[in-house]
Amino acid sequence: MISNWICANVIINRIAIGAGLHLVVFNLIIGIFEGLCLGLIFKLPKWKTMGLMICANYVSSLLGVPFLQEITAAEIEPCQIKAFIIKIVVAAYLLTLLLEFPFVYWACKRTQFRLIKSILGSLFVQTISYSILFAFWYHLVCSVSILDTVNWVETSDFIKNKTAIMYYIDSSGKNIYRMNLDGSNQTLMNTSETLTWEELNFELNSKTNTYDLTAFPDPNHIIIQSALSRTEYQERRMARQKWGYYAEDLRGNDNQKWDIYRSIYNIYLTNESTGQKISLRLDIPFLNWLFLWPVILPGDEVVFQWGKQICIYSCYENKLVVLTKGSSPVVFLEDPKKN
Repeated sequence: MISNWICANVIINRIAIGAGLHLVVFNLIIGIFEGLCLGLIFKLPKWKTMGLMICANYVSSLLGVPFLQEITAAEIEPCQIKAFIIKIVVAAYLLTLLLEFPFVYWACKRTQFRLIKSILGSLFVQTISYSILFAFWYHLVCSVSILDTVNWVETSDFIKNKTAIMYYIDSSGKNIYRMNLDGSNQTLMNTSETLTWEELNFELNSKTNTYDLTAFPDPNHIIIQSALSRTEYQERRMARQKWGYYAEDLRGNDNQKWDIYRSIYNIYLTNESTGQKISLRLDIPFLNWLFLWPVILPGDEVVFQWGKQICIYSCYENKLVVLTKGSSPVVFLEDPKKN
């Protein structure tokens, strides 16, 4: 059951498929519907209005999508996502009115009050088609479960593993920091003027027969020497992958109440004893925030990168807080740099 879920979620991004079907298939159906409506309302040749509106929908999609993608360039916080959705919907609606108006105007050629009919016709067909499209399609393929099913908080009081240590790359990509999960003892470990750090990971040190914590794209750049023993590395290596299926699990065999899996689009949590299931997911157009580098801590707390922020979620508290802006978190229950 879980393996099937993993396969489906790694391969399938619902919003990508939904948007793809909209672009390839639904534009044809919507164009026929809009053209038929225009033909019936203004008593125009239906074959002509349908043909024009089919072309209008494909043209507006091809020209409008790059413009809408530019809207996402602005930095937004998780609390602003729902406002962002409204902004995208309104922008898409207005852009469609603008781009498809020449086709409606062309369809109303040789009719009395051509301009007024074109404006009213555009408003009518676009309002109806957008209402249907969002109510019966995007409502199904979109998901904001990470916002609706989770209690977002501003403080880290609920965290059980307050003294656990996290190393991460800050949002500039130039600095590597260390901090406790409760936000204390933040320390700059390394900075670079020439390189943009992409990820933190482990590399074998043949001299010590241990694994160093290193910063890519320069694996010779050591952040912590002998961060993991060979045994510890074997336990973490399969999960310490940017695109992997599993999370790094630091709970130990006797302290695992929740099963936690992920794809880059979802973190899926299930409690086998109670049957409770939680899905942390965000599927909306033009905001591709991926779930990366998840680490499970004792007490079933999960640290992960989501978009450009690093978060911690508690299964039992059902609470989530943003720890910091950054990427590629590496978590230790005890700081190996002190050993």
